[in-house]
Amino acid sequence: SVDTKLNDGAWHHLALVLPGKHKNRLGKVLFYVDGAPVRSTSIKPDTPINTYAGFQSHLHIGCMNQGKGGYFRGAIDEVGFWGVVLDDAAILELATRHRSATR
Repeated sequence: SVDTKLNDGAWHHLALVLPGKHKNRLGKVLFYVDGAPVRSTSIKPDTPINTYAGFQSHLHIGCMNQGKGGYFRGAIDEVGFWGVVLDDAAILELATRHRSATR
């Protein structure tokens, strides 16, 4: 885990990769900031996203889903979902493309 500050006034590329059948990803949830892996945790490979973390709910972007508010204060742009597990190189390429497009 890396202590990554996201409240610095700059845009950041965030990526979350859920487990898939990729040989290096089985059972791991990986979180990336600006193309660099910053945290991982293990779950069962076939865990549905709506039961991860012990609760049943829909996927929420920009708020906590415990019903207590916790809304994100900022802008969220270009949310995407892929039907395949992206490797480190693909995540870095997406983050690099984002950085060059915002300059």
